[in-house]
Amino acid sequence: MRRIGIFGGSFNPIHMGHLHLGEAFLDEATLDELWFVVSPMNPLKKDDDLLCDEKRLEMAQLAIDDFRCAKRELQMKVSDYEFHLPRPSYMINTLRGICNDYPDVHPVLLIGEDNWQRFPQWYKAQEILSSFEIFIYPRQTEREAESNWKMPQGSNVAWLKDAPLLDVSSTEIRQRLRNGESISGMVTKNVESYIHRHHLYVN
Repeated sequence: MRRIGIFGGSFNPIHMGHLHLGEAFLDEATLDELWFVVSPMNPLKKDDDLLCDEKRLEMAQLAIDDFRCAKRELQMKVSDYEFHLPRPSYMINTLRGICNDYPDVHPVLLIGEDNWQRFPQWYKAQEILSSFEIFIYPRQTEREAESNWKMPQGSNVAWLKDAPLLDVSSTEIRQRLRNGESISGMVTKNVESYIHRHHLYVN
């Protein structure tokens, strides 16, 4: 079985923090490959600044290509798998679908600490916990946080101990673009060029 990391998100836009976090996930979870799964719709998150699916997918592919060239031949890919599923996108449907369509794949889910704290709201949360490995990356200085709910016995949850704390966010990037400020270094060069060429996030 191939261990495939599932890093889902709107990636609006994808930034350097996502890429470095993905690299840490690859190493620490001992993955064969990492998929950046671009989500068309998050049922728990309403975002008026959300770009169309195709533009976010294109930027993610540019970012992965840039990062692999700059670092090494990392086993990363961009996936539009959720674009072909019913909406809104529920992670349990993504994981079930991947297991069904790729019988040789063992998916390993990566989520942020903020999503972990509201994980009980996720559709079929208990099934995800009981059936799949989950790695959590911290967004705060504390490397672990207490959940306000009890995990089922036998769940396989771990914290990324050596993951970089993200000091950049997609929200900050969009705000800087609206203010006419530089985003150099926050995204890869080709993503930055793409954003400016298509005049994204300026309105």
